[in-house]
Amino acid sequence: MTHIAVFRLNVKRSLDLIDTHSQLHNKQGKPKTVVSDIMRAAVVMVVSAVDAYLHGLLSDYVERSAQLTPPPGALLELVKEWRLDAKDTLPYLLNKKGPAEFRQRVVEHFADRTLQDPSKVELVGRVLGVEGLWEQIANGLGKSEDRARKDFAAVVKRRHQIAHEADLDPAGKTATKKRRLTRQEADAAVDEINKVAEQLQTIFEAKYP
Repeated sequence: MTHIAVFRLNVKRSLDLIDTHSQLHNKQGKPKTVVSDIMRAAVVMVVSAVDAYLHGLLSDYVERSAQLTPPPGALLELVKEWRLDAKDTLPYLLNKKGPAEFRQRVVEHFADRTLQDPSKVELVGRVLGVEGLWEQIANGLGKSEDRARKDFAAVVKRRHQIAHEADLDPAGKTATKKRRLTRQEADAAVDEINKVAEQLQTIFEAKYP
């Protein structure tokens, strides 16, 4: 299954979670407060999904990016970080599997790094030879570049509040009071991430047909 297909499946699952919350609320009687965590799970899932998708883009296109003339500056800077000496570079030059090994090295370079911040999304674009990535995304979404960045970052921030802070409200009357999250807000968060990813897919398919 392609990386974009996996992402789309996770978007569907995120929306199914939100729909499950709706169904529970439509039953007679009000569900327990803990049911609201279903929507929080949807937000966490879709941000994790786009992170995985961005790692997938690197795997899919970095070999072709390296063949651009000239090669992207961000990719060259990445290679410099490896501090390769002659004995490390010779296998790439002599081995017919060099391109695949190079791709794997890039994948491993980013393996323990999240790609959720707008600046990290932009870095992926630069490594893959696409400058002005957020400008292109924004054009596709029909909004300003600044607005596109902020909308994406807001969803990621919401994910971090859920995952890193248990979504506790610092202004709450009790220590376990959660921040408010409506179905509409959760649905909008999933939609925002989905639209950005679909724009990314369009951009890179055009770059590397």
